[in-house]
Amino acid sequence: MSSQRGGVPFETFSINELEERVNKLPNGKPRHPPIKLEDCELMRLVQYNCDVQGRKKEGVRQFVTCKPFWRYFRQCAGGLSVETTEWEWNRVAARELKDVTEEARKK
Repeated sequence: MSSQRGGVPFETFSINELEERVNKLPNGKPRHPPIKLEDCELMRLVQYNCDVQGRKKEGVRQFVTCKPFWRYFRQCAGGLSVETTEWEWNRVAARELKDVTEEARKK
């Protein structure tokens, strides 16, 4: 599905398609050599989501509360950087499910 945010077109797709999408160039041709995301260096960036607490009135103090959240990227050969935050969480969940399943089989 294509959309626009701030005048910039972008396309949304399932996180399961990420590696496939990375390996297709904008012109539709396959990337050579293909990139395997798990072979790229994992990098992390911290960002903050801040909210103003309290009302803006004379004599009333306002507080800003900020909570960190992390975005994950893979830095690949040739300078390609891909945000993989959801992809990383998906991989962790799949590994944990596999571990739980293997433990249950042992019992």
